[in-house]
Amino acid sequence: YFNGANVFRPDNGCAGPDLVQVNREVVLITLNSEWWIHPFEVPRAPENGCLVTDKTDFVVRLEAIVRANADKHILIVAHHPVISNGNHGGHYNLLDHIFPLRLVRDNLYIPLPIIGSIYPFSRKLGVSPQDIPNTEFQRYKESLLSIIENRPNVIYATGHDHNLQLNQYKEMHHIVSGSASKTNFAARGFGADYVQQQIGFARVKYY
Repeated sequence: YFNGANVFRPDNGCAGPDLVQVNREVVLITLNSEWWIHPFEVPRAPENGCLVTDKTDFVVRLEAIVRANADKHILIVAHHPVISNGNHGGHYNLLDHIFPLRLVRDNLYIPLPIIGSIYPFSRKLGVSPQDIPNTEFQRYKESLLSIIENRPNVIYATGHDHNLQLNQYKEMHHIVSGSASKTNFAARGFGADYVQQQIGFARVKYY
């Protein structure tokens, strides 16, 4: 489909931030959020052409890019959201407690009443590095928001949770668009402007 071209940003498992100048008014910043929360060794500068050596370096470089483009629209894209009304944000419905194996593998409808609540409750406590309540994930969230939360020219767009969400946090906007092929529960409310548990994707238009 891509005629053999390498379209991955950032490349080689590097952390980023990787800057793409879309036009005079819009810049795209790509982040490898998995690099931050991955529990094992990750690529670091200067190997594989990576830019950053550690998490502090990551934050410093990202802030420098955001500041340098303060007069433009900035779209930051990564896999992991820092705000979510879905499972990764600690939100579950009754079905998730009765049939918790569905959260591990689709269509595993094996009823486990009462004992089935152990899995979602443990996820809420942050046992998984893929969930926002996790300690290391919280460090990623706090570091990222400290740079962008008061910038109205920034949109942070992600996937991870299999639903559609739009949330304004302080000055910046936050998109979850992870339901291109499947859906999971997403709670309404909790400050979200828009929540849909259906297959689809978000489109951002700049005027």
